Amino acid sequence: MSAALRVHTALDGIVWCGQNGVGAHCTGFSPEEFVTKNVFKTAPIVRVMGSPENSKLLLGMYEKHRKAPALAKRAIWLASPAICDTRRLRDDPEEVLYRLWQSDSTARISANWHLMKSVDFNAHLLRLSVDVGSDAYSIADKAKVIFQYHPAFGVLSFFENVDLSFAVRLLSLILDPRWYVHAERPSRLSKLMRFLGLTDKNFKEGCRGDEGYNKDRANIVSASWNTLDATDVDYDLPRNFLWRIFHYYGGGEKGCLRASESFIRFIVLHWLQDLSSSSKRLFEPTLFFKTDAEVMAYNAHIIKVRS
Repeated sequence: MSAALRVHTALDGIVWCGQNGVGAHCTGFSPEEFVTKNVFKTAPIVRVMGSPENSKLLLGMYEKHRKAPALAKRAIWLASPAICDTRRLRDDPEEVLYRLWQSDSTARISANWHLMKSVDFNAHLLRLSVDVGSDAYSIADKAKVIFQYHPAFGVLSFFENVDLSFAVRLLSLILDPRWYVHAERPSRLSKLMRFLGLTDKNFKEGCRGDEGYNKDRANIVSASWNTLDATDVDYDLPRNFLWRIFHYYGGGEKGCLRASESFIRFIVLHWLQDLSSSSKRLFEPTLFFKTDAEVMAYNAHIIKVRS
């Protein structure tokens, strides 16, 4: 649809756009400057790739969007980074804008697109509030406040010994789980597991290390739940189901990997359910958990969180 404004933030922080037959044009503006220009304010439809590079741009656009008069409000469509299937393509603003140039009908029915809402705003706000690449063992107070409005906030509190600093970093790293799921099988999370470095190779030398593809991300996952010494764990406590998985697979690297995978699956299925407009239940406790005690503890926690 030629009337749609397509925008993307290049690696140097400058916004590119395309509209009305123009494939790609460097505006020379920062995200903060671009959202004050008529090219954005008068656009009825805006298309953006929902990647971390565009977080500042998305926050600025959504704030202007919320403040606009009802009749002037625009539709902001977020596209999955998967529309560009390599890092090289995603780093090229001209290529990104070309990939955003689709028919309106395709944009609406594809699993790679959705309208931006407040939950997207909060996700990108959290991303900017957390320095994912930092080695610090703490997060800013602002990130802690934003985290309280995150779809995963309630379910993360099911774990009594989770490290919230690492868990919040993990959530900001994932940013939007919809970008990683299979279009027809939302419970399939293999793409996300690879993104997070949850592979046999990365865990071959233990739960934490420095080698391997996306090993730094795998370390964040492991550090989020693996906060105890295995000898100090109460394996009978229903909430310690991750440690029982760890023990079942013999501990060590294999146990850590399998427990980390279950940790991600537990969080993301709830997260996806919260984001979905479908009534179909993605997380079924009787199928996920292995014992009645775990199911009962989970159900009791959910009732408490929702009350």
